Amino acid sequence: MDQALELRARAAGFGSPEEFVRDALSRMLAEDSHHEAAVLEGLRGHVAPLNETEGLTAEFNFNIGGGGILDTGGNFFRGLIDHVAVFDKALLPAEVSAAYNSVLPAITSVSRSAADPVYEGSDVTFRAGVAGAGPFTYQWRKDGNGLTGETGAALTVRSVTAVTAGEYDVVVTGGGATLTSEALSLSVQAAPPTISLPPPGAVRFVNGSVRFSVTAVGTQPVAYRWKRGAEVIPGAADSTLSLTDLQASDAGDYTVTVTNPQGAVSATASLTVLTPAKLAATITDLGPLGYWRLDESSGTNAFDYWGGRDGGATAGVTNRPG
Repeated sequence: MDQALELRARAAGFGSPEEFVRDALSRMLAEDSHHEAAVLEGLRGHVAPLNETEGLTAEFNFNIGGGGILDTGGNFFRGLIDHVAVFDKALLPAEVSAAYNSVLPAITSVSRSAADPVYEGSDVTFRAGVAGAGPFTYQWRKDGNGLTGETGAALTVRSVTAVTAGEYDVVVTGGGATLTSEALSLSVQAAPPTISLPPPGAVRFVNGSVRFSVTAVGTQPVAYRWKRGAEVIPGAADSTLSLTDLQASDAGDYTVTVTNPQGAVSATASLTVLTPAKLAATITDLGPLGYWRLDESSGTNAFDYWGGRDGGATAGVTNRPG
């Protein structure tokens, strides 16, 4: 609190600086020849003189919202505005708080991401903001029907389809009130396939096995086709391709093409097939479930050269030949 203001308030017989400021404002507004405004800034109070064009006179014009200029310094309101009131006094913090609390609890916002356009296969999240004394319970709805188990402040709809489209809102209960948010519309558009996780390359020993896998999103249904080089692999029409009893002739590039009525997309993985020697030959002849040579020189991967059960090194890899 400004000490000088507090001393002035006591000298004038007021119980608090706020009462002193309010009284000063009332007296100054009553004078036709002098226009000033009393301002409280948090715990610091002061009287700020204004020129004739800024005083709260009957001729004073101002705009509500819309970037309207409110004083000669070029200050204007930023944000959303509602329920505008003009007073001939400075409101105390408790009075402002009472006005704010009178409308609580309230749903202050409801939002959705991702923004339009939303394509099939993508994820969409709705969020609600609530002000007031909780606790609050939530029930998300689609087209007015409650969604089972969706009782949090956020709702995530994964891999949306045409069936997912609709109007989404949330019913919030708490603080002695039941509130319903505005409804947000979700429209879902057909989309060509997109590969979100392509098949990684692999290195295997002769007689080992490999499994290539691809993850794609887009409008269903989607179709898969695998090729080795330019040759289509018969019967390989799934998101995974498994090869066993590998031979040196199986090495090469393997390409998967994902299609739907909206388009197609492809990804390629390389397969290297090694002929084991010495220790590796002895181990592979025994038919292990996995074979980790631990010969990586960097990174955190520990590759399985036999069955593809790759692991991770928790402290990194340091290779010491010998």
